Amino acid sequence: MPDNINVSVIIPTYNAGKQFERLLDMLYQQKGLHDVEIVVVDSGSRDETVLTAEKRECNVVKISQEQFSHSYSRNLGAENARYDYIVFMTQDALPENELWIANLVEPLLGKGEIAASTCIEQPKKEADLFSRMAIKQQADWLLEGKLDRVLQMPGELPEGETWETVIRKNGCINDVACAYRKDIFLQYRYRLNYAEDLDMGKRLIEAGHKLMLLGSVKVIHSHNRSSMYYLRRMLVERVALVQIFSDQETAALTEEEFITGTVWLYNKVVGWINEIVEMPLKWSKNAVLLDIKDICVRERGIMGQKQIKIEACPDLKDFMARLENYQKKFEGQTENQGGEKFYELYQMKMEGLIGFLWNEGNDTVSMKLLIEICEAMYCLLGNVVGTLFGDMVLGTKELKYLEQEYYTLGKGI
Repeated sequence: MPDNINVSVIIPTYNAGKQFERLLDMLYQQKGLHDVEIVVVDSGSRDETVLTAEKRECNVVKISQEQFSHSYSRNLGAENARYDYIVFMTQDALPENELWIANLVEPLLGKGEIAASTCIEQPKKEADLFSRMAIKQQADWLLEGKLDRVLQMPGELPEGETWETVIRKNGCINDVACAYRKDIFLQYRYRLNYAEDLDMGKRLIEAGHKLMLLGSVKVIHSHNRSSMYYLRRMLVERVALVQIFSDQETAALTEEEFITGTVWLYNKVVGWINEIVEMPLKWSKNAVLLDIKDICVRERGIMGQKQIKIEACPDLKDFMARLENYQKKFEGQTENQGGEKFYELYQMKMEGLIGFLWNEGNDTVSMKLLIEICEAMYCLLGNVVGTLFGDMVLGTKELKYLEQEYYTLGKGI
């Protein structure tokens, strides 16, 4: 790669915290480039984010919290960038090494066939089990066994695939770390408040552009989130993706079926976790995982059998209590026809967790890992409930019970 390349790195910020200075240091220390400009688009930070950025001679663009959206802040950053190649990052991500920007931008050079590039995430050392699993599963799904992959719109639909799946795999751009030719980016621009990166990737490949997914390049990034966060995120994602995929397949659920199914699955998972934490640890990890797998298909596992030792996060418990109150308003009027959909989706995701654990780490299960497994099971619960909440909203003309819940849960994601 030529060393005369100039790159502008664009970072939307809000109260970026102490790690922000480390990120700036690592970006300014990048090698294999002529110059790196850092454009910080700050939306009203109350900590020292702006002061830190100004001291490090970043190009600081200030907006209000009311003006912020994921699309607007990044579009504004691109407009204020000096150089022809732009990299988007989040404030809590870190480059893996000193050649990270050069490696990320390199596919964009040359004949201009590649309009944008993105890379795989690498979880932080302190990442929890659910985060580690989600990042690994996403990378494996996207890369399809390859190190790097050129992404483009296929000429015809591959057998057994849907267009939504094909576009999600081939239009993959991740705002945590991605690079564009600035002229291409400003021609298309981001336009949504959620999944703006996927929407951009879809439009680019539909217009005939090629993208590059780099499994050989990694950005250090992960979050240890609560089960309620995943519920909220999946709810927002399912509803938002209809703007991108008009033919998105969804589960058919009434509002009553969603409420009843959610309460039923929550009680099931709590019961399973109660049994798991009472389970004696064995010398073999495989033996422990087989026991867990067995527990999670049993008919029993209802609250009240054993004292809960690993509880759901307070927000999720409060949400479930509210659902139980809504359920009392129509109890006896409808059967739990939605329970099967909840169970099937949860079991599919639980299989993924068990599969990940079989291939990760040591041959034994410590008490710390057992606790992580239980916490991950709550996160899977949040993921399933959020997904089916979104599906229910999309298929319901008017919400009788959950309208306020829907609007409240969707804020701030």
